[in-house]
Amino acid sequence: MTFRNGKMISMGLLGVFALGCGEMNDSSTATSEAAALSSASAGHGPAACGPAHDPLKDRDHHFHKRCERYGQKHPDHDGRAGNAHLTTRALMDIQKMTMVEATTGSFDDVSPPGRIDELRVEVARTGPRSHDNRSIVATSQQASGYASIIIANLVHGQSMSIEARVSGIDRGVDHVSVDDQVHYRPDLVAGAIQVAAAPAVGVPTSIAATIREAEGDEGATADCVLSIDGMASDRATGIWVDAAGLVTCHFTTTFATAGTHLLAVDVMNVVPRDYDPSNNHAEISINAIPQFVFSGGVVDSSFSSDDVEDVLDPSGALAYHQEDTSSGRNQSASVSGTWPTAVTFPLASVKATATSNGATWSLVELGALAAGPADGSGMTCASGSDTTGYNWLGICTMNPASGPATQISVSAFAGDVTYHSSGVCQTTTSFYDCSSGYSWNASSDPQAVDYHTILGSLAFGLAITDGVGASLAASPTIAVAPYMTSSIVPRACDLQPNGEQHCTSHSYVETGVSGSAQQ
Repeated sequence: MTFRNGKMISMGLLGVFALGCGEMNDSSTATSEAAALSSASAGHGPAACGPAHDPLKDRDHHFHKRCERYGQKHPDHDGRAGNAHLTTRALMDIQKMTMVEATTGSFDDVSPPGRIDELRVEVARTGPRSHDNRSIVATSQQASGYASIIIANLVHGQSMSIEARVSGIDRGVDHVSVDDQVHYRPDLVAGAIQVAAAPAVGVPTSIAATIREAEGDEGATADCVLSIDGMASDRATGIWVDAAGLVTCHFTTTFATAGTHLLAVDVMNVVPRDYDPSNNHAEISINAIPQFVFSGGVVDSSFSSDDVEDVLDPSGALAYHQEDTSSGRNQSASVSGTWPTAVTFPLASVKATATSNGATWSLVELGALAAGPADGSGMTCASGSDTTGYNWLGICTMNPASGPATQISVSAFAGDVTYHSSGVCQTTTSFYDCSSGYSWNASSDPQAVDYHTILGSLAFGLAITDGVGASLAASPTIAVAPYMTSSIVPRACDLQPNGEQHCTSHSYVETGVSGSAQQ
C-alpha cells in the first residue's frame, strides 16, 4: 500500500463500509460505537478511575472501582509513528459482518486526540487458493480520533493490515500501521437466576444471575438490569466481563404483593456491541408469599421418677417399705403465626406437617373448614383437630384498621389429655360437647402411641387454601438442643415419739431436646 501526494491509493473498494465514527444500523443511520462506549464509560473510564491499579495484585475484600478491570486476556493491537498512537480491533458478529475500528487513544477514551483523516484496511488471503485479497479505504468525515469500516464475509482469524493517516498530533501528518486479525465480538450470555423459591412479601430478597462471555476473543462492558413483571427494578451498571470470563450480578428487591412474579435479567448496553443479542435475556417465575411472623416451641423428652418410703421399728429393723417408680416420654410442638393478609371462609383446605431428622409426618389436615359463630371481636375463626382428635389447629382472620391479617395456631399437645377452654370451644363445632370434655393426645392414647424422632430442628409446613382459591404458606423452623433437669432429695429419716423412724427419698430426672423461636 502506498501514499501519493498525501492521498491513500485504494486497490479496489469491496465489501460494505461505513465512514467516520459509526456502524450502519437498520435505519441507515450511523450509530457510533465509540460514542456509545463514551456514554457507557462516563464515570467508569480510566480518567475517572484515578491512578493505575492492578487488581490481580491486590485481591483483598474491599470493593474496587468498576473501571479497574479484574482481568483482560486479549488486549487490543496498537502501533505508533512519531507521537501518534493507533489502537485497532476487528470484531465480527453472528451475521459475519466485521467492524474494523481505529482510535488514536484507547477505546475507553471519550475524546481521543487528533484526527484520523484516512483509514485503510488490506485483508490477507485466507489460503493459497483464496481470491479474498481486498483493500478497503474510508475517509473520516469528522474531526475525530476515531474511525471505522464494516466489511462483510470475512473469516474468524483472518489477518489484515490497517493503516491510518493521522493529523493534529505532530506537525504534519503521521502514517501509522497496525497488523491485526478478525476476532469474534464479545458474546455476553445471561445465565441462570438464583432466588429463594418463595420469597417473603415486604422483606428484601437477594437475587443473583451469572453473565458469561461465550466466544473467548473479547471482553465487554455492559449493564445488568433486573425487571419484575416487566418493570425495571434494579441494575448493576458498567460491569466488565473478560473474554471467556464469568461474573455474577447481585440484585435486591422487595415484593409488595403476594403471588406469582416474573423475574428477568437483561444484559444491556454491551460495548463493544454484542455478537449475538438473542441470548442476553434470562427469566424465571417465583411465588412471593406474605411475610410470616411466628413464635413456637418444641419439647421431646424422657423422664423417670423414684420415690421410696421406709418405716424402721425402734430396733432399726425394716417394718414397712414402699417404692413408687414411673417413667415416660413427653413430646409436644406448637407454633403460632400471622400473615399480613386475610382469607375467605370456608377454607378449602388446611394442612400442617412437621419435619425432623429427615422424616415428615402429618399434624393436621382438614378440608372444607367452616367458620365458627361470631363472638363480637371482629374476627372470623375456625378450629379443630385431625381425624384422630390428637393435634389441634386454629385459624382466625380479620380486617382491622392497621391492615388485614390471618393468624394460625398448630399444636401437638403434651400429657395424657387436653382440656380446651370455653373460648376455644366457641370457635369450632368439630368436637361434640367440647367445653365439658377432653381430647386424647397421641403420645398417651393407649390405642395409638406415635412418637417421632426430633433432632437438630423441627420444621413446620403450613398451607391454607381459602374459599376463593387464594393460598398462604409458611415453613417456620425451630432449632432444638439437648437439655437435662433433675430433682434429687437424698434419703432422710424422722424419729417418731414411739421410737420408729420414717425415712423417705425422691429422685426425678428428665432428659431430651427442647427449643423455642420467635421471629
